[in-house]
Amino acid sequence: MSIVTARPAEGEVLLDRLLEEGVAVAHECGGKLACSSCQIIVREGAERLSAASEDELDMLERAAVEDPNARLACQAVSKGGEILVEVPDPAIPARALGSQAGAPAPV
Repeated sequence: MSIVTARPAEGEVLLDRLLEEGVAVAHECGGKLACSSCQIIVREGAERLSAASEDELDMLERAAVEDPNARLACQAVSKGGEILVEVPDPAIPARALGSQAGAPAPV
């Protein structure tokens, strides 16, 4: 996990700001609310983000996310100001492993 301070502009999507700043955030669906890979934990500044929609909350619930500060970065729109977020280390998507899927990990 990485702790990152972001300063997205008003109306800017948090995922876009994090990616622009070089933060490695998974986003398998391209920010279309079709997965939960871009989940982050907002440690400070939640009031500077849009409220989570029912669709976002449903996606987090399906992913069994229990932290009440969890958000999908692709759905969090900034109201402006500084936000402190915890970003999980990105996992390698299974499809990127190709023929290696299911193979034992190198030692």
